Amino acid sequence: MIVNGLDLGMAKHLTYTMPCQAGQYQATIYVGVFMKSSTKLPNRNLPGSPLWDQKRDDFLHVAQQAVSLYEVKAALPKITVNNYQWKHEPGTPDHKVYVNYKIRINLKNGLSTPIHIESGTWESGSDGIPPFEPSQHLKWRLKEADTEQQSLLVPAGSVFRTWIGLAHDTSCAECLKRSAAKQTGKMHLKLEVEGHPVDHDIRF
Repeated sequence: MIVNGLDLGMAKHLTYTMPCQAGQYQATIYVGVFMKSSTKLPNRNLPGSPLWDQKRDDFLHVAQQAVSLYEVKAALPKITVNNYQWKHEPGTPDHKVYVNYKIRINLKNGLSTPIHIESGTWESGSDGIPPFEPSQHLKWRLKEADTEQQSLLVPAGSVFRTWIGLAHDTSCAECLKRSAAKQTGKMHLKLEVEGHPVDHDIRF
């Protein structure tokens, strides 16, 4: 189908149908194009009234939100790992470090909009790398000098940072071996993107 010069034959789309007294109103929303195609079913005269107009507008708003959520979820793989590094941080008498073995991870928000990290957790699972704690609540920051936070607003295109606590004496070689086999563990993120609450897992 060609609409306004665009070939929508292969476009992904969502179709919604709303009942009304005179029949049904059907709207098709094309994902990525957001071209609205509406059809009245059956072909009768629908009532022209402010109530009908409001119901139609409410209906199209719900459809638009559904498409927006679909596109947000499709874009989540653009949150990528920018750097991944094993660290031994023994600390000093003047600067105590309670978790001496870590994986420091830099990620990048490759989306075109900001993301709000509401929380993040790490799970090694039964076959993952030995963790410092069984389930870890992650802390975040944008820059090295920033204070760590459990929630963070990450601008579009920005790098952000966190770390995973490892069991004592976990070696660099062990980290590399597990990383190559994707057997390190899983990062679980609770995000808000463009007003939508979404979950996103990254496997390491």
